[in-house]
This record gives sequence, structure tokens and C-alpha cells, in this order.
Amino acid sequence: WPWPDPKSMKLRVADMRTILFLATWSLSTCLFAGTTIDESRSIAPDGSVVVKNVKGEIVVTGADTDQMQGTGELGDGSRELSIRGGPSRWYVEVDIPRNSRRVEESVLYLRVPRSVDLDLEGVSARIDVENVENRRISVASVSGDVTIGARTNVLEIEVVSGDLEIDGSF
Repeated sequence: WPWPDPKSMKLRVADMRTILFLATWSLSTCLFAGTTIDESRSIAPDGSVVVKNVKGEIVVTGADTDQMQGTGELGDGSRELSIRGGPSRWYVEVDIPRNSRRVEESVLYLRVPRSVDLDLEGVSARIDVENVENRRISVASVSGDVTIGARTNVLEIEVVSGDLEIDGSF
């Protein structure tokens, strides 16, 4: 009965650990990649929503509703969609790993009461606001097109690189 060489046993154990690590990493990376978003929260008519999405799209549509409804899809490399806060102020953020450069676009479609104030932020993200009649809209985008179709008392927009289209009254 020949015993295996101890050096080859160490190599096999190391190989198995590597395979196990890679399988676990691949599975965890894929868990949130392409994850469908379908969330709903109660929101006060005079509440506010803060949305942050580094890469992709943020589309906000005002409607006759008392809910904040979010749909869309998380891009590859995103960890999760974080929603925190309460009916007076909701924070919605696409959570990505720190210093990650391999993140695909995440698409967020939010349907909110028309009167809700908005604070929207994207880095490489297209931002659209439609059918909103509120007190305040704040939008910041580094490299993405911004389209605002709203009636608001205060409109704050910061766009570094991208087209800006405004249709509404202020």
C-alpha cells in the first residue's frame, strides 16, 4: 500500500482551498449581479427622498400615491440596494464595494408622490425627473445627462459633463 508523498498532499489541499475560495467568491459576486429591484415604502406627502447611484440611471416619476415604489435592476458588482429612513425622509443608495472599478450600470425607477422633495446624486448616471410638483429638487451629476420635467420652488443642479434639459416652472 503506497502512501502519497506529503508534498503532493499539501499541494492538493492548497488547490482545494483555492478552488473553494474561487467558487465562494464567484457565487457571492453573482448573488447581487442583475438582481431585480421591487421595493415599496410608505412616504409622507411632504416627505423627501435622497437617491444615490454611482453608475446607471435614476428615473423619478411623480404620481398620485402615498408610496415610494422602486423598481429596476442592480448592475454586476453592486452589493445591494440600501433603503433606510422613514416616511418623512427615505435614503435609497446602490451600495458598491469601495474602490471598485468593475461595476456595471444599476437602473432605478422610483414612483413617488408628486409633492415629495428630491435630492438625487449620480457620478456616471443619467437622471430624469418627471411629473413632480414640489418645494425642492436638488440634482448632482458628474458625467450624465439630466432631464427635469417639474414644477418646483427651488431647483439646484450641478452637472460637470452631460446635457441638461429643463421643462417646467420654477
